[in-house]
Amino acid sequence: MLVNVHVKNLALIEEVEISFENGLNILTGETGAGKSILIGSITLALGAKISGNILRNSEEEGLVELLFHIESQEKLNQLKELGVGSLEDGDVIISRKIMPNRSLTRVNGETRTLNEVREIAGLLINIHGQQETNELRHDSYCLGIVDQYCQKDSRKVLKELSDAHQIYRKLSSQYEELQLNDSEILREKDLLTYEIQEIESTPFHVGEDFELEETYHRFTNAKKLEEHACGAYELLSEKDQSVSDLIGLAYRELQSVASLDEEGKDLLEQIQNLEDLVNGLNMDLSNYRSSLLFDEEEFQEVEDHLNDLNRLKEKYGPTLEDVLENYNIRVERLNELEHLHEKREEVGQELESSKKKFFGLCDELSAIRKKASKELSKEIIQGLKELNFLDVQFEIVLEKVEPGKNGYDKVIFMISTNPGVAMQPVATVASGGELSRIMLAIKTVLSHKDGTECLIFDEVDAGISGRTAQMVSEKLAVIGSNHQTICITHLPQIAAMADYHFCIKKDSDDQETKTRVYLLKETTEKVEELSRLLGGAKITEQVRKNAEEMLALAKEYKSTHSLSQKTEG
Repeated sequence: MLVNVHVKNLALIEEVEISFENGLNILTGETGAGKSILIGSITLALGAKISGNILRNSEEEGLVELLFHIESQEKLNQLKELGVGSLEDGDVIISRKIMPNRSLTRVNGETRTLNEVREIAGLLINIHGQQETNELRHDSYCLGIVDQYCQKDSRKVLKELSDAHQIYRKLSSQYEELQLNDSEILREKDLLTYEIQEIESTPFHVGEDFELEETYHRFTNAKKLEEHACGAYELLSEKDQSVSDLIGLAYRELQSVASLDEEGKDLLEQIQNLEDLVNGLNMDLSNYRSSLLFDEEEFQEVEDHLNDLNRLKEKYGPTLEDVLENYNIRVERLNELEHLHEKREEVGQELESSKKKFFGLCDELSAIRKKASKELSKEIIQGLKELNFLDVQFEIVLEKVEPGKNGYDKVIFMISTNPGVAMQPVATVASGGELSRIMLAIKTVLSHKDGTECLIFDEVDAGISGRTAQMVSEKLAVIGSNHQTICITHLPQIAAMADYHFCIKKDSDDQETKTRVYLLKETTEKVEELSRLLGGAKITEQVRKNAEEMLALAKEYKSTHSLSQKTEG
């Protein structure tokens, strides 16, 4: 169940903390006091989108933190499967920090994506508001209700169906691509053959274009390079008084020094090393000059091959790696066309087998849904009668449509609320108040089916009053005896049934407006709040007596119907 809600710096809420109990928790308050903000904050923590600037005043960040306590071992196991850790004590803490341009969501201290949080929240809580009620007008939502009702039987089939649909679509697309006539095949084969031969006519290896460009660059600069290399060579060995000649003269002079003085031998050895170094340099320069000899025929070959490679890159590139990849693609495609008829027959057989499996699963799922729809219709009818639909007829109709990942069923909820009037789609005939009661009946049935521990109802009283309001309150009391139920209401009949009654107020001064939440513990506090709901701005003694009587009747109803009585505080 939802144990605690902590909201800070969101809209009118500076900081609010509410501890909920098991049973029927009712929230009331003046219009604009912040009831919707409170429920909106809970939905934000559970992964809802942030709309507009929800931060209070100029605060830098807001926070919503929810504490759940889970008793069901099955639910704990499901949470573990979703990667929720630290579940030893059965507590789950979901928090969302909201900043101007981003938000951060954590579950038991670990950062999670909003999609992950929504999936986790689906196991913990079910929130029903007016927007969801309007979803009853959409066939896809009605289909989801049926699938939720029969999920134990349909979950495995739905998963297999989704996988089978994906394979069926892929094979259908592949088979469609293979539907070429002979002229198209011949035309494509001719083009591929031409392109393959065009690429093969210019042999290359990856990186060859860079090597050729470097060689080409050297050819175009060969003359300048040769002039400078020749100049260096002449200075070293060919000109009068060249470096080699001068070193030779110096060597002879130092020979005489070495013959006369022992220390001169070191000098002679150094100049001999210098002479060897210069001779080696001369040899390297000579080889370098030879390599620079301009060969017109070789230059032309390099230029032509480089032009051929550039044409290939322009058509199949932009790089030689791309040219090679496109070559391989064309070779593979040509091979496919050579064996197209065999491939088409092979894919056709796979497609037929996939189609058979896909439609077989559609049939299996549809049979599950039809059986579940009959059972669900009966339970919804019973629930509607308990909500003042006295002569109601209700039926879930399945129509066959184009198959998809969810099968081929279209679900339509049909209803008649008056004797002798034929049933029509809920989407076209139900009023807002009727939709709210229909949704309440559905939620009641589903809550028993999926074991949801916490239910939240916002605007469940839209469009109802009088005896209907009383019956809705009795229904909520029954739900509250089996599930933790949190309900925002404007109706005193519903508020009187509360096991725990919270009052939301808006306090204002010259500087700011804040939302406060109070648990009404004393009977006098509850009477005052019920009186406000009954009598509006002016509360008379008669209104207070009516409120007291309403509380007494609510207590009597819960006692008479053996609903578990809670202790407040």
